[in-house]
Amino acid sequence: MLTISGINVEDGHVLSTTIYDAVKEAVGHETEVIYEKCPSTEFIECNEFSFAIVAIGEAPYAECGGDNKELVIPFNGAGIVEIVANKIPTLVILISGRPLVLEPSFLEKIEALVAAWLPGTEGHGI
Repeated sequence: MLTISGINVEDGHVLSTTIYDAVKEAVGHETEVIYEKCPSTEFIECNEFSFAIVAIGEAPYAECGGDNKELVIPFNGAGIVEIVANKIPTLVILISGRPLVLEPSFLEKIEALVAAWLPGTEGHGI
């Protein structure tokens, strides 16, 4: 689960909210939110989903720590999106601190894309 965390400069408390927690709060208690770290085709087919939110992207880094000549989505992010988006209407949240290549075939499979560049310390921002 992707956790975004940091320190509140006002009072020094550690902030930590996952995107999952933020989505659950945003949709309310009447909506069931199911989390699966790396969903398989079988998982998708064995459940009835109205839509999916898939958060993919780079691991956290600062300054030049993210320098990389490979402009592809890491951690098989595009593959995970394909598995899900082939079966369910899908919103993709792409977390990165630099441009990444998104092939037209990737974009054609999804309903919406949020490019979350360095989204900060709280998943609620997403």
